[in-house]
Amino acid sequence: RASAATIAWLDGGWYTATSPELEVVEPRGAGDAMTAALAVGTARALAPRELLSVACAAGSATVTRTGLASAKSDLMEALVPLVNVVAHDGPPLNGN
Repeated sequence: RASAATIAWLDGGWYTATSPELEVVEPRGAGDAMTAALAVGTARALAPRELLSVACAAGSATVTRTGLASAKSDLMEALVPLVNVVAHDGPPLNGN
């Protein structure tokens, strides 16, 4: 799952996002962190590309910590510009 692109339908458009590869210490909680970031970003009315970048960065940062604690916010912020978000004209197939 971590190596696969995220596929999202946001604000009437299809997007894929790929996160930077990191050393996975604990994969549990990454989806929860991503979902939480999507909720907060939506409440803050972030644009789709920024919303997806923040969500993927949150999920990615979460796998680097030990146990089920939250990831460090400075790591998440550093990862945001490293997430590659691409808009698509139609549904992407296999994350491409």
